Amino acid sequence: MQIECKKIKLRKWTVSICGVTDAKGFAELCCADSKEDKPNFEAIKCSKSTRVYRFEWAGKMWFFKEFRYRNPLKQLRVLNRGNHLYRMAHALNRNGFETPDIVCHARKGMRTFVVSEEANADDSVYNYLMEKSEITLSDLQRFRFLFGQEIGRLHGAGFVHGDLRWGNVLVRDAQMAQPVFIYIDNDRTRQYRQIPERERIKNLVQIKYPGSLLDKPESDWDAMWKGYVAGNPDVRQSAEVWRLKVDSKNERRVAAWWKKPRNRHLLEQRKQAEGAKNEA
Repeated sequence: MQIECKKIKLRKWTVSICGVTDAKGFAELCCADSKEDKPNFEAIKCSKSTRVYRFEWAGKMWFFKEFRYRNPLKQLRVLNRGNHLYRMAHALNRNGFETPDIVCHARKGMRTFVVSEEANADDSVYNYLMEKSEITLSDLQRFRFLFGQEIGRLHGAGFVHGDLRWGNVLVRDAQMAQPVFIYIDNDRTRQYRQIPERERIKNLVQIKYPGSLLDKPESDWDAMWKGYVAGNPDVRQSAEVWRLKVDSKNERRVAAWWKKPRNRHLLEQRKQAEGAKNEA
């Protein structure tokens, strides 16, 4: 059941808040400026267009995120972001997908922020796949299948994540029979009655792309793809057609990445490494 939020007017902020102890005190804390000076606020590395802090309140940890685009048009587009995130978190949780609840969102002029619960997670999918060297190959392949199956289930319910990079999906109990996946950064996540083809392909390329850049074996993607098809009956009859479309879009994206000026030195290093390997 969706909890109705309480509206508070505070120093020109219009705050919507629910599910926290001492709502007014919580709002006072979140609306205060100069969070860098407050010892209970820890700055988190983020994009240039946001400010993110982790803080404690009533024995729990929370995340504060303010949108600060320099482009006025972009800032205008995110003014309703808090309400969208609140509704999307409720929709995901209601449909059996875990994401931290949005407990507070606020606006003041052209400023807006949201506050969410801290996710109950052990790690991110990225860290699990890229940095857990002690995990056996069979366990990794099983995890890739289950991750793909989870994305298939997500699409089967009509949801498309706005930025489905591996770091935006957290995981709990990764080595259990059924890991729990937690979705974060749902700023552009949407639910459709029928997912547009371009949105489905975009999400699938987002989860294939990291391995492609790092020259991971195609078999790694095979496990994710098989899981995706198993989790989404809608694509089973035309699975090969969908895969060709995803692979083609991914190849174009990878090629474009290597052509960017800031990445050319990496391409040269890659060629030198391949040359040395062939000479050996």
